[in-house]
Amino acid sequence: MQPSELYPLVDRDVVARLAARIRRPAYVYFRRIMERQYQRALGVLPHGTRVHYAVKANPFAPVLHVFRSLGAGADVASLGELRAVLAAGFSPDDVAFSGPSKTELELRRAIRWAIGSINVESLEELETVIRLCRRHGERARLGLRVNPQTGGGGAALRMTGDTQFGIAERDLEEAIRLVRGGHDVISFSGLHAHLGSQLLQPEAIVNNFRTILAVAHRIEELLSAPLPCVNFGGGWGAPCFAGQSELDLDALREGLRALFGESGHRRLLAHARTVVELGRFLVAECGVYLTRVLYLKQGLHKRYAIVDGGMHHNAIAAGGMGQVLRRNFLFDLFSAAERHAPVAPLMVAGCLCTPIDVLGVDVPLPADLAAGDVLAILNSGAYGYTASPTLFLSHRPPTQCMQ
Repeated sequence: MQPSELYPLVDRDVVARLAARIRRPAYVYFRRIMERQYQRALGVLPHGTRVHYAVKANPFAPVLHVFRSLGAGADVASLGELRAVLAAGFSPDDVAFSGPSKTELELRRAIRWAIGSINVESLEELETVIRLCRRHGERARLGLRVNPQTGGGGAALRMTGDTQFGIAERDLEEAIRLVRGGHDVISFSGLHAHLGSQLLQPEAIVNNFRTILAVAHRIEELLSAPLPCVNFGGGWGAPCFAGQSELDLDALREGLRALFGESGHRRLLAHARTVVELGRFLVAECGVYLTRVLYLKQGLHKRYAIVDGGMHHNAIAAGGMGQVLRRNFLFDLFSAAERHAPVAPLMVAGCLCTPIDVLGVDVPLPADLAAGDVLAILNSGAYGYTASPTLFLSHRPPTQCMQ
């Protein structure tokens, strides 16, 4: 793959100038790509569906400001993320709080700040929210994150089935009974589900939506009332590896349009708000991780480029976040001198004292690669810095900047 093919929306010269200036590993995020991905999502979704940004993908404050300015809501999974989105200017009404182990402190803050939906993930959590509201004389907007018995096919990380996430579908009747019993202090905000991540097949996403709609109909039956909101979660993938295909957005648009138009769903969707939470799809391609070559060395069988970064900065590039078969992210090279030698496979290893600190396996790079050259790991905008073991060996963190 030629460098020109790696930068469909970003001027490579901009990255080259940044690479020449860095003094330690750095992440660079490109606003233009975030804006494009957000608009592409809106263009795929049925009219009126709201996009929430899944903050866990990249909580860098300037990134949050971009999505707030675009009109997105926010999905958070901790008190820290909740504070961050409110500081970035998100309206509490536009925030949903998910996660299987919210503490009482987190719940108290979410109740006090009147966020749009506390998505409870167990019957016990539901009872805790009601108890806290009654104790402190407050009200909360509460949604049910449901774990369907089926669904999640095609996901790199499956979240449904026998997992810690959500209220089991078999417990829906009891959950609705508790919601009814807490009507004095809670307002039911609707259904939330998230069945899997890194989905690159449109039919898998449509099937997940179909599964969630079946649960939505069941909740309406139990409530004997219209459902306020259906939050379909997210999981839309982004191509990170060489040879990986993009999600076919045209096919996804047509599949969702047909699904939402089915007679069995039209009545429910006529009065229910619809939400999709996206993280990786929105930010994966916007980020570049830059790290400098320190040494070249020959191992027993392989040649190594030792860099000043590593998995403590970019664990996902080192095979983290559920990779079963190790694949490389896309690499680019920035050098002060022309490199004319043919490419040869190099192991790109970081600075940590562990053999798993390998950012790339047999990466095709010029055989005359030299100390001082900068390697760029593309598609590093999601689950990069903050999803990595940043404290291991107490190295300095990478810098981060927005372009």
